[in-house]
Amino acid sequence: MVTNKIAHLFIIHVLNNLDDTVISKKKLLNDILLTVDDNIGDKCFTNIFLGVYAPKSKRYFIKEEVDAFEAMIEHSTSKKDSAVRRVELMNICTKPLETFFEEHMLWYLMDTTKSPLLARVFAARIELGEVKESDAIDEMFRQIQKKQTIDNKPGQILLGHPDLHRVLKELVKLDSETKDTKLDFSSQLASVMVKNMNDCLKSRATWIFVELLEHENTKGLVLDDLKENTKAIQQLLKSKELKGNKGL
Repeated sequence: MVTNKIAHLFIIHVLNNLDDTVISKKKLLNDILLTVDDNIGDKCFTNIFLGVYAPKSKRYFIKEEVDAFEAMIEHSTSKKDSAVRRVELMNICTKPLETFFEEHMLWYLMDTTKSPLLARVFAARIELGEVKESDAIDEMFRQIQKKQTIDNKPGQILLGHPDLHRVLKELVKLDSETKDTKLDFSSQLASVMVKNMNDCLKSRATWIFVELLEHENTKGLVLDDLKENTKAIQQLLKSKELKGNKGL
């Protein structure tokens, strides 16, 4: 069922309408999560979890699919707030998915298009306020500082990967806008980037600096350090090595 084009929509419908998430865990999610290794590359399987993390998202689902999730909802006896149900389901799914991604972190960071679930799992930790409890996020921060071959050029910091830097930008934005945020994700990311300032300034990671500067609650994480490197930034602009924008 989890890889069937029709059946997986039914599973998403059940998960998003059944009040008792304990039953959802015992009867559905436990068994589904056991097959992550075998099915992570399947779009239908991935969509089951995207239906938990980002229901109604136009990025992942077409209108007809969203309509299927909500079919006959007017006849539902559900009394639980959908936001509460979503948080409960995220708490069930996130740790097992993290364990999988932690073991294969570099593989997925080098090509974030392999699975949109990686970014959603990180986003869940931000929304749940559990960034510091995440071993997968710790592993991600270790990996993004390493040098890799990017765009056929060896020795490039992974932070500047053309796809990954966009994912990190979106996570900074989410962190800055999340209610009661402690900015744990943005703070750790800023620390990593300041530590690798020169390599970041020479890569697309510059755009992450820009994102941090655009939010009142995150700009203080990097502003002073960037000011100290004003001359270096100006030199990079002259040498055309800076891949971010000139407004930095």
